[in-house]
Amino acid sequence: MSFRNRWVRLLIIFLLLLVSGSIALDRANPELGFWNNFYYSLIILLTHIDHHDYHGLSSRIYVIIMMLANLIFIAYLLKYFAEYVMQLDTKLRDIKLRKKLDKISNHYIVCGTGRVGSNVAKELRNEEVAFVTIDKRESYQDQADSDLHIIGDASLEQTLIDAGLARAKGIIVSLGRDAENLLVTVTARQLNPDIFIVARAHTEAHGQKLLRAGADRITMPHAIGGYHMATMLLRPDVVDFLDILGSNKDNKLQIEEIIIEDDSKVLGKTIAQIENLRIDIQILAVIDKEGEINIKPAPNTKIHSGQKLILLGKKLQLRKASEIL
Repeated sequence: MSFRNRWVRLLIIFLLLLVSGSIALDRANPELGFWNNFYYSLIILLTHIDHHDYHGLSSRIYVIIMMLANLIFIAYLLKYFAEYVMQLDTKLRDIKLRKKLDKISNHYIVCGTGRVGSNVAKELRNEEVAFVTIDKRESYQDQADSDLHIIGDASLEQTLIDAGLARAKGIIVSLGRDAENLLVTVTARQLNPDIFIVARAHTEAHGQKLLRAGADRITMPHAIGGYHMATMLLRPDVVDFLDILGSNKDNKLQIEEIIIEDDSKVLGKTIAQIENLRIDIQILAVIDKEGEINIKPAPNTKIHSGQKLILLGKKLQLRKASEIL
């Protein structure tokens, strides 16, 4: 029911109580006249105070009934008012959210904020990058860990458009069902052919479908979890080392990738020249445009546009390297 219809309904109820109460009091006390009884009925409804000492059992019963009806009316009035305030607050928050979404760019989109999606959002927040979360379940809003959260169906084009898909760098598709992930992947690829898509699959077969639908990478949480546990059992120190590299703490080593743009300051320079910049990082590998990986590149290896550098260093050093490179 709309806000206007609710208040019209309350007004009608109020008028019915007023008229019925006036008629009842007029029949019990005709000597006072209808308008006097109408006035007393209005006073009782508005103030809940009986300003007239009515005589007779019937008059007192009518007054008691009117007072009880007034209490019920006030309860409904407060209920509708509280709902109106909540709706107004929601609308204001939606307007504020829309303004932020219109301005955001070079961000990431997380579709689905369940157990996997909420952890993705947590890591993105730790990395201090801008992101938007989407989930159609209102109860999942709190665990989204996002300042920009859209309650909506991620498989709908308009929802992805509202999330700024055209200006986004990447999208995580992590809904509960593979069919939903497939639909979102297809829709996202159609709306933004250049966006980087990471999609979640439950089986290898669905993973291949997601790749054919346009996903750049797929992930199967159950398979990854099983592999991680087996590796932890067989090679625990290796896992501990990799966990250190994956840590977001400033004093821990991390691995980062940096894309060499056309305007980079290191175009044409060698690995040795980059290492002489004294930014205290190690270049573990160079990946060319075709995807060929050169692990531990030679000092005389030259850097070209479009290549990716895989760097090892502490968080602050990697941030400095990103600014320089």
